[in-house]
Amino acid sequence: MSFTPEQTNILSQCFLFRGASLSPAVWAILEQCPVRQYHRGEVIYSRQQFQRAVGILLSGGADILKGHGVVLNTLGPGDSFGVAGLFTQNKHYVSTVSANRPTCVLLLTGQHLQELFAADGTIALRYIGFLSDRICFLNRKLDSFTASSAEARIALYLLEQAQGNRVQISGGYAGLSRQLGIGRASLYRCLDSLEATGILARQDREILLLDLDRLADIAG
Repeated sequence: MSFTPEQTNILSQCFLFRGASLSPAVWAILEQCPVRQYHRGEVIYSRQQFQRAVGILLSGGADILKGHGVVLNTLGPGDSFGVAGLFTQNKHYVSTVSANRPTCVLLLTGQHLQELFAADGTIALRYIGFLSDRICFLNRKLDSFTASSAEARIALYLLEQAQGNRVQISGGYAGLSRQLGIGRASLYRCLDSLEATGILARQDREILLLDLDRLADIAG
């Protein structure tokens, strides 16, 4: 397919191509990749039904779910999924990917990726770097789920998600409650306590971190 200027810009935000000047050869490979449309609530990947391909969102959004609907991550245009399951013999995908609104996805198969690696070696390096970052990310997730208290889980999450000293709660506090496996009442109680002691301040769906050192102490 031929990409619109908006889709071209979104693809340039994907981890594989970010900050790069893509050659005509790379664009020619991308134009050969299949594109799929999904309705809101439609499962894109599940443990039993998935393609061995990296999905890149061209529009819309998707949730990464684990277990009984626990939201691990929320994706938007330019984000990707399916990286870890591509070059493996595992017959099951590691999680469920579900569209949270009408969504368009570009699929990069293993063959497409190998062609991209051959066309531009820096794309291969970005792929390796992404996998390394995911290992670190999942280790931090494990820390948050095994934290000794609800307050420690929240502190770990805030430190992990902080952009500077701000955290955007894009899925709302109800979504954060599900993501952390903490009841909504407990979540609000912990946030109220952290706010009362001057560690953070809430502004609608944004949390301002006022004392990173004390927050790190709580996280352990």
